Amino acid sequence: MSSKLAIVFCVHHKPWLMMATLLTTVTQDRLDADFYFVYNLGDGTSARESYREYEQIATTLGVNRKLSPFDERVREVCRLRRTRIFELEYENDHGLDSGAWYKFIREGHWRAYERVLFLGEGAILAHPRLLSALVDFTERRHVHFVASGHEKRRIPRDVAEGCHARDVETSPIGRFYGQQFVETFRIFCRDPKFKVLYRDREPRAECVPKGSAPAPHEGSDPAEVGLALYSPTRFVAWTNRPTDSAGIR
Repeated sequence: MSSKLAIVFCVHHKPWLMMATLLTTVTQDRLDADFYFVYNLGDGTSARESYREYEQIATTLGVNRKLSPFDERVREVCRLRRTRIFELEYENDHGLDSGAWYKFIREGHWRAYERVLFLGEGAILAHPRLLSALVDFTERRHVHFVASGHEKRRIPRDVAEGCHARDVETSPIGRFYGQQFVETFRIFCRDPKFKVLYRDREPRAECVPKGSAPAPHEGSDPAEVGLALYSPTRFVAWTNRPTDSAGIR
């Protein structure tokens, strides 16, 4: 692998979504990236014991509506006539895009690159210089992590941990979701650095959200405009610094 940039596409749902993403990717002013197509297989069902509680709830309240069967046609869309293309397969286990990217990170594929860009199918790179601008932006600002503008929101820890248990009539699926949310962060807190960050997060609901997506204007940075406004699915960039890797398990 000679590229310093990897673009990781999570592919699962519909061919036209991935076609839209690839059309805006191949028109970028730099095409020196390695492409990873991560196929999120299945529809979220599993024989694992840890799924039993969810399946019992789903029999009466319905399944997770964000899940859908894997569409085999997406593979044809991703068979581009270029070098440095890699294909990975993971089980769709309710983690959706984030779950697939977490597995990519956990397996260490990112270590070969200076920067990794994670794109969900349907993401639109709204400016032909977005990739080069993103690289320049992270270098100029010494940025380690960038997320799309619509994900720029901060809520206090007590709201996040109790968002599905505030009402007396919380549904079984809501309580289950809340339990899994807390369990997820308990696992991530095994890493000492993450635990400190999570513990120091604003604990109370009086926290005032900070920051908002910038509106485009004449002379706007293509990276900022593209990331902030035109990404219908998650769009995450991660720069690989020597001091960043210690907490990854």
